[in-house]
Amino acid sequence: GADGQGMLVQDVMADVASDVEFDPASRVFSAELGGGALLQKGVYLLSLTSMILGPPTRIKSLSVFAESGIDESTGIVMEYSKGALATLWCSVRARGHRRAIVSGTHGQIIIHDPIICPSTLTLRLYGSYNRRQGPPTKTETRLKAQILRHAKSSLLVRKLRERFPRLGDRLLYGIRSSRLCAPPIGEGLHYQVAEVNRCLRAGQLESHVMPLNESLSIVATMDLIRAEQKAATNGL
Repeated sequence: GADGQGMLVQDVMADVASDVEFDPASRVFSAELGGGALLQKGVYLLSLTSMILGPPTRIKSLSVFAESGIDESTGIVMEYSKGALATLWCSVRARGHRRAIVSGTHGQIIIHDPIICPSTLTLRLYGSYNRRQGPPTKTETRLKAQILRHAKSSLLVRKLRERFPRLGDRLLYGIRSSRLCAPPIGEGLHYQVAEVNRCLRAGQLESHVMPLNESLSIVATMDLIRAEQKAATNGL
């Protein structure tokens, strides 16, 4: 969400998908051990979208199931109260981009692979909106469209865009890109351990970074998706 000065998030697209070697005894493929794409990987996506958009108002999902009964691949679409959408994909049978794209009124934030422990973000700001001057006029929009049509028909411009994609975005669409790097410590679990220790030392029963209500909300969302999965398997 956002106030009058910030970006209003309109869409989140993300995936955590890896081609995991099949082992019926492993936790990934065993239903008794909480296996399946949703429980093993999808929870990261649901946690991310909850941090950005809060709880969804409507959920739809489709899954592909293995012989053991676990979901090998699950696609999820969620709607939110302010009209935003989240499109998520988790899988243990195919590798995806393992990244997220958060799109809004002023630009995009790209969380790069691996999404579960990223070290790099790309910020893309649209040039069509200026906080001080407001949106472009109709004349400016028409002129820009004419220039854009001419540029797209030019073989030289196409070759330049292939070689310098960020420059092409800047010149043709007014998109400014910047990359932010902040490598994590280890695989990211360090931060969870540090926060648990901080809470224990402070005598706190829950973390303000990840409160209990947040965890319960994510589990409730997962239960709704699992209910759809159960209904699908019962209909087979």
